[in-house]
Amino acid sequence: MGQIRAIDHEHEEITLEHLRIIQRLVWQGPQKWAAPEGRVLIEETRTLDIRPGKKVNLIDIRSRLCATEWPLALGPTRGTRSFGVRMTEAFTARHGAILRDLEHQGTASVNGRISDWLDYSGTLGSDVRAGVALFPHPSTAGHPWHATDWGVLNVNPLAEKACSLLPGGELEFGLRVVVHNGDADEAGIPELYQEFIDTV
Repeated sequence: MGQIRAIDHEHEEITLEHLRIIQRLVWQGPQKWAAPEGRVLIEETRTLDIRPGKKVNLIDIRSRLCATEWPLALGPTRGTRSFGVRMTEAFTARHGAILRDLEHQGTASVNGRISDWLDYSGTLGSDVRAGVALFPHPSTAGHPWHATDWGVLNVNPLAEKACSLLPGGELEFGLRVVVHNGDADEAGIPELYQEFIDTV
């Protein structure tokens, strides 16, 4: 089988509250149809911008994929592949956590829907309430969420149909992860989403 291999990385402290990490990865294919084993099909640049805060921590992930010498078709692939998080057991709907978007609440109501953001909030121990929200970058928006009662939360822009890339062609996807105190309303997730859209 093929593999994704990290070949280089660099980091920069933009400000005291902003760390940027840039990874360079290669997607290597298996030997197939007389192609050389380990050939590089895609070169990926993955940028992570991390901004910690007192009540909200922001992690922006952007991935740029560039095809090398071969035309490619990416997807369709399972909904669980791509950008997302897996919540710890205490922060799942099976333990009382709440999964919601702006207008709907509960796994049955939000799973498979297209919405601006999705939030999973719960209680750790007896009184520590916190959660995680996901905001798709405009390049990743417009695709249905995959969410489960056991804590899977993600969006996959390649779940429904294949995306073709010619040699040298590029794709870019992105996501903001918001780790916050309180529930979605207490953290101001709708307002944070609007700020995100206004700045991307």
